[in-house]
Amino acid sequence: MPRDMIDDMQVTVLPALEQTILGVVLIDENNTITFFNRAAEGLWHCARQDVIGRNVNVLVPRNIRSTHDDLIRHNRETGINKIVGTSREVLVERLDGTSFWASLSLSRIAVDGKIGYMALIRDISQEVDDREKIRLLSLVVRETDRGVAILDPEFRIIYVNRAFSDMFGFGPERVTGHGLSVILAGDTTDIGILNKLHEGARNARGFTLEIRARHASGRDIWVSAAMNPVFSESGEIENIVVVLTDITEQHFLDSLQRDTLEAISSDLSLHEVMDFICRRIEHYIPDVMPAIYLVEKDEHLKCKGRASLPLSLVKLYDTLPIGDGAACSGIAAATGNVTECDDIAHDPRWQHLREQTLHNGIKAARATPIILRNNRVAGVFTCYSRTDALPDTACQKAVARAWA
Repeated sequence: MPRDMIDDMQVTVLPALEQTILGVVLIDENNTITFFNRAAEGLWHCARQDVIGRNVNVLVPRNIRSTHDDLIRHNRETGINKIVGTSREVLVERLDGTSFWASLSLSRIAVDGKIGYMALIRDISQEVDDREKIRLLSLVVRETDRGVAILDPEFRIIYVNRAFSDMFGFGPERVTGHGLSVILAGDTTDIGILNKLHEGARNARGFTLEIRARHASGRDIWVSAAMNPVFSESGEIENIVVVLTDITEQHFLDSLQRDTLEAISSDLSLHEVMDFICRRIEHYIPDVMPAIYLVEKDEHLKCKGRASLPLSLVKLYDTLPIGDGAACSGIAAATGNVTECDDIAHDPRWQHLREQTLHNGIKAARATPIILRNNRVAGVFTCYSRTDALPDTACQKAVARAWA
């Protein structure tokens, strides 16, 4: 390129580069900074005279300074480089040790056989910070054990998180585009609940409602639904955020305690009340067979309540004295401690009861002592499991609540 053309370019181009809002840095064939505009001064918090005439390494992050000149030389010699001609995000280090995130575009400039470079730099620190906040929020929504659903202004579901799918058994493809009635469908649906959800979602302060919902398997679950609208600048609803908490266990325990107190205050006998408790628990936890034993004066356990526990086993267990010979129930009554067995088939404590117990489909058991206020063991609440796993701890909570 002729010299006069280069001079004309400098007269017209450099003033334009000086005025741009982007930081502009030019280096010559020796990697010396020859141009540093006003925007670059603002980005690096230094005056141009502090850097012009110095090697560009002064502007390069310390961790790559030792190799930076070699990278530029390689590009000059081969024209091959993954950075030149592209835009990338880099963490820029200032002369005072502070740093900022920048979008960097690097161009190769050849004049009279000499190769220099022009860097265009834009501060994107706020964008990176906002993006990180969004990433963290997305992480929270993805990993929380609370079900989250986001609705559009027409109350249609546009997003659900993994916990929502786990809670209701519906994947995103099944619920997206539908209203919340998709989790309320079934015999228990109450149109009044849907109306309350729609009305409450318009409340600027949000609201919380306990609702009876339906799992994909058909079983009912209770959830606490907290709904909060997101308004646009004009005051219109843009989205509704719904956070759902599974309260099925708590709802069951509360209702069990309430119903037990009502049963006790009725004309039902003690045996009928305890049978009622066992049936309620077995209905809630279908894989267990609960039984309630009371300590007799002769130091034997006597079954006073059961649901589907076979009568043949009841008669067998009733004949055994408190202690190791009565397996989990007898040990719990003797020690006052919760006693568990996750493998009746091989547990030596069950050797005298094993055959008939296994024959009736019982594989594990957990016995919880019923302790009165004077620390006397009045009885034992035992949950027998039909599966290889120990009975759900909800059994223990249930008996504690029923006897509270």
